[in-house]
Order: sequence, then C-alpha cells, then structure tokens
Amino acid sequence: MTVPTTVCGVVLTGGSSRRMGRDKAFVEIDGRAMVARVADALRAGGCDVVTCQGGDRDRLAACGLDTVPDLAPGAGPAAAIVQAVDQVAWTSTDTVVIAACDLGYLTGDAVAAVIGAGRSGVAVASDGGRRHLLLAVRRDAAASVVAAGAPTGASAGGSRTSVRNLLDRVRAVPVDVGAAAVHNVNRPGDLVRSLRPE
Repeated sequence: MTVPTTVCGVVLTGGSSRRMGRDKAFVEIDGRAMVARVADALRAGGCDVVTCQGGDRDRLAACGLDTVPDLAPGAGPAAAIVQAVDQVAWTSTDTVVIAACDLGYLTGDAVAAVIGAGRSGVAVASDGGRRHLLLAVRRDAAASVVAAGAPTGASAGGSRTSVRNLLDRVRAVPVDVGAAAVHNVNRPGDLVRSLRPE
C-alpha cells in the first residue's frame, strides 16, 4: 500500500517591496490580492497545504492565509528559500513548492509542471531561459538546498548567496512555463500590461 505524501506550498511574503512603494503582496489584480492569487495557483497546481513566510501576519490572515515568521528579515530571497526548505516537516512531506508573492499571474498548470519536473531533485520555472522564483524541492534534495544557501566566503561574515547561485549549485532543472505565468509584478507599471493567462 502506498502512503500518501503531501505537497506543501510556501509563498514568500517577507520582501521590502521598495520598487512597488507598498507591500506588493496585497496589490490587487482583478480585485484579488496577489498573495491570494499565488496561493490559489499553488493549490490548483497540486499543493495540499499553503503557508506564507514573512510579511504582515494580520493582513495575510485577513486573506485567509496562515503565516510563519521570516527568521532572517532582509537577508534576501535565497535565505527565505533555505528557511522554507529547512522548516518543512519532511516526515510527512514529499515536495515543497516555493513561490514569490509577486507572481500575480501564476497558473495552476505552471505549478503542476514545476512539481512534475522536480521529481528527482529541484525544478525551477523559466521562460526562454530566464529563471523565476517558483521552484519545487523534493525531500531527497532538501539538505543540498540548505547547504547551497550558506553564505559564501571563508568566514561567517561571507557575502549572502543569490538565488541564481543557489539554483546553480543544486543543478535545478529549468521548466519553461511561458512568460505570462511567471510575469513579475515588481513596480506599479508592471500592472499596466494586460496579461491574462488563457
């Protein structure tokens, strides 16, 4: 008998949103906060449980979302990825899917494609070779992701790792999901573009 495994989704909501000028997790697209749209896409793509990491806990709760604190605020997205992977209850989880809250046009199909490609380690969403902050990490790759996210340099004060370097170190498999599904909404002008997934 096969034991069911869980796919956990984590939306990264702890960024400073400097380019947006306000907390981009709550910027609305078609009347719905981006963070809620990303959480919906994670569920539609196969995540059994979705949680947010960092950000305004009260406002996220008002969106119906549970939140865990960001343990290293301001440390950057690679550190947030490491925390998400490190804090998963791997005894009952097979895969964790991590997504940035600014993927306001994310689709369940894109999430499912990344989960499917991550069956043997780490997979990352891309469009035409450009990688985006939507990745799936399997249980057997968790330790390598945590190790890859360690700061570089000889001392503990080494420079922090970039997402690009982390993905390179774990040899993340790119999955082309199309530009619309991973369009980042970083600035107010990014909302002007009419991107409506089919």
